[in-house]
Amino acid sequence: MKYVLGAMGCPPAILMEVPGMSQMLERARRRGTELMAAPITEERPWVVFSSCRDKDSDLFFPETKVQERSALAICATCPVQNECLEYALEADVRFGVWGGMPEKQRRRLARRIA
Repeated sequence: MKYVLGAMGCPPAILMEVPGMSQMLERARRRGTELMAAPITEERPWVVFSSCRDKDSDLFFPETKVQERSALAICATCPVQNECLEYALEADVRFGVWGGMPEKQRRRLARRIA
């Protein structure tokens, strides 16, 4: 399994300052994950660990239930599903599958926790 990690031109010590990054790195090392350099954003550093990072993004904006189930199956294997859902709820993302939840399910959850 490969995860892409790092920021172009960003020393690893800086990445360790990202909240939760050291735990993610340790889990990846224990699994024998190969780490490679790639761009990373400060806003969503967890994206580099996502199961969907190398998938066609159209899959996560499904038009049918079959497409939705395919997206949800990928989310089910994702090590950062909770971070993705938290981001979608905080950013009020209204479309697509995020954090293992389709739009309607996220809206219901947002209303319950509001």
